[in-house]
Amino acid sequence: MHADRPLRTVGHALRRFHWLVWGIALLAGMLAFGATFTRHRTYEATATLTLYEANNTSQGFDLALQSDQYLTQRFIALATSRPVLEQVCAAQRGSCDPVTLSHRIHATTPTATGQISITASASSPSVAATLADDVANELVRRNRAEVAAAVSPERTYLQQQLTSIESSINATQEQIRQIQNTPRTDAWVSNGLAPLLSRLSLLQAQYANTYTKLQDLDAVAAQRSATLSVYQPASVPSKPADPDPVRYVGVGVVGGLIAGLLLALLAERFRDRIGDGAELGEAAGCSIVLDLRGGADPSAVGPYGFLTRASLQGRQRDARTILLVAASAADRLDRVAEMLARAAAQVHHRVLIVRSSELGDGLNRLDTSAGHGTTVVVARPDVIGRNGYASQNHDRFDLTIHCALPPMADPSMAWAKPAACSAILVATRRATRFSEARRTAEQLRQVGVETAAAILLPRGSRKPRHSAKAVAEPPGDTDGTAGTDSLAADDVAVTS
Repeated sequence: MHADRPLRTVGHALRRFHWLVWGIALLAGMLAFGATFTRHRTYEATATLTLYEANNTSQGFDLALQSDQYLTQRFIALATSRPVLEQVCAAQRGSCDPVTLSHRIHATTPTATGQISITASASSPSVAATLADDVANELVRRNRAEVAAAVSPERTYLQQQLTSIESSINATQEQIRQIQNTPRTDAWVSNGLAPLLSRLSLLQAQYANTYTKLQDLDAVAAQRSATLSVYQPASVPSKPADPDPVRYVGVGVVGGLIAGLLLALLAERFRDRIGDGAELGEAAGCSIVLDLRGGADPSAVGPYGFLTRASLQGRQRDARTILLVAASAADRLDRVAEMLARAAAQVHHRVLIVRSSELGDGLNRLDTSAGHGTTVVVARPDVIGRNGYASQNHDRFDLTIHCALPPMADPSMAWAKPAACSAILVATRRATRFSEARRTAEQLRQVGVETAAAILLPRGSRKPRHSAKAVAEPPGDTDGTAGTDSLAADDVAVTS
């Protein structure tokens, strides 16, 4: 009860400022939909590359998976590298900048492993498809060129070895033919051919081994060159990828909902005006609250009668006074006092409304619908005091309703009357502050006046802040005798 504001929750914020949430979401959705007509159309085309890693599967699944991930990331980085984009720009007609082109090319790996998607964006659908295909083909060509460059030194070395071994074989075979053609004995020819034949056999074995290595190298190079290939060329898109009205509106609405929720929470956090009867009851510290946000019905006196009875319940048996206190100086009490008096007149017949000097002027008589013999009188305390009414005619009324400003601002000090032991607090919806209602209730509690009930007036029923009007002097003698005589009549006269 002593907190500056009542408990704030997200539910309270949504119930009170729900219009702010859906209003901002609707506005953001409309702005997003309008943005689809101002942005330039952009088309996207995608070419798909596939990785073939059959040579690594024989070494184990884990090794094949690691190799696949490594090659995928390597080719993704290579697709947007400057050498590849420069070759693509060279194949394009017109001006093409690799730096600008790098922002229009995106290489990603889809959900399926072993694939790479090359996506190109352009203002024309055909240009987008051409760019995607050019980048994919250049990536394949670049991979083959790198493989060829990687095996070129070993291939050159093996070819040189084959050439050298082949020359040695030819020289050895020539020596063998010369010995065979020499007119010598068979024993001498056999002795001369033996080392040459052994050398020729060794050279032939070396040649076969080197040739096998060269063939294996070519097989590996061909396999590595076939690691990356175009799986699906890019197709010409039929509709632009941007702007997308569905995506734009969806993002706008979601963003608007989030922004609206944040603004609603901020508005609820910094709201300091009473919005409903529950908040007024919490601020005033009472459980009986009459919420008149829909306006007061002159014929509905039942709720006012209930408040009157609740205010007098549990008091002294001769208690005939109700203190009607405004939560702030700007809250109106005249209409509430009139309705309380009309309800009370159904039982008490004669009701006196004592208005504060700041709330009204003169002594007036109200017309009631309670039947014959019922009277409601409205007077200011200074008028009653000058006529001696307070000391002489108080017993002539069954119930007295004192209208007062907050205790610290009430010049009539109605709260200081001994009979005023209970009060009804009056506040205005979305106008009276929490601190004002809580301060007024606390001030009454400090002087021994309990707030038995509260009334929440509809918004717009507050009076403008202005200085009090001058009090009109009632006719008659100033010593109080004339006023006393006129008030002593059964049918009270109207004094202005």
